[in-house]
Amino acid sequence: MPPHVPEPTQAAALIVNSAGHYLLHLRDNKPGIVACPGMWSLIGGQREGNEPLHETITRELDQEIGLALQDLAPFTISTRTAPDGTEEAVQVFLGHWDGDASALPLTEGVMCHWAAPEMTGRLLTDPGTAAVLRQHRGLAPAPPHPGPAASKRFAAPIDVHAALVRPGTTGWEVLLTRRAGNVYASGLWHMPSGHVDGSHEDVVEALVREVAEETGVVVAPQDVQIAATVHHRSPQGSVRMGIVGVVRSWEGEPQIREPHLCSGMAWYPLDRLPSGMVAYAHAGLETLRAGRHFAIHFQQPDDPIAHPVDGPTRLRLMPQTDSPLLAGLAEGLDALGRQ
Repeated sequence: MPPHVPEPTQAAALIVNSAGHYLLHLRDNKPGIVACPGMWSLIGGQREGNEPLHETITRELDQEIGLALQDLAPFTISTRTAPDGTEEAVQVFLGHWDGDASALPLTEGVMCHWAAPEMTGRLLTDPGTAAVLRQHRGLAPAPPHPGPAASKRFAAPIDVHAALVRPGTTGWEVLLTRRAGNVYASGLWHMPSGHVDGSHEDVVEALVREVAEETGVVVAPQDVQIAATVHHRSPQGSVRMGIVGVVRSWEGEPQIREPHLCSGMAWYPLDRLPSGMVAYAHAGLETLRAGRHFAIHFQQPDDPIAHPVDGPTRLRLMPQTDSPLLAGLAEGLDALGRQ
């Protein structure tokens, strides 16, 4: 999160149905009283006291539309302009619900409505909501409006990818999960992954949290080996920094903990990864196998999201020093396996 954005004191819900439509809330047109007046926005509100933000969004959903969701999970941090003109940070949670938006017992605002993704660009949405919707769809951020906002420094999300590895019959194996539901790259294989939620969380903490949420296993922070970084650009143009952490020991047995987001889990040899794998994740594992610590993976607009069977992979492995302190990961994994 950029340094000028404060810690989140607001929570909002990005609710998606099985058709891939977004539940949007039309706010009252009361400038100076209501945030984002007269605009379509996400449902949410202000934290009360020191309550955790997941309790904030649970309370706001109940109070504003009488809805209780059990599968809310942190998605991203956004910003919005408060009625007094100040900028507020908003923790956005992702959830799924299939229901009649018009039947919700609305207590604030004008109405709720399911909006198809292709329609959201034609609605008057607040900038924070528009950015969240584009991020969820895997699209590049909208161009900034002329003025002071255009001069802000570029910022990219930080992703964490957990390479849980174990010795196999012919070499090292890595745990992969198959994405499901209304998410980017649904149906493709990936590592357990997510993003750093904010300035309160470092990459190791984020990786440990994501692994626990997705697989149920407990990883000790000292057992995470940060091994590679991938500077990635998707075919849609969004840019991210991916941190790959190798984990060789944990407590518990990996299992699917988020069935609405994961339809499969399996171990694959590092040198024989499955087809139908996210190109971004494949690039991270290829960087590990090459024993490199940094790679650039800039895809082109016509590239597939999945790793191509034929055609350019777009992976550029960057050279590194021959210092013993930066020995290749492939050799390091072999040495650790012999201990």
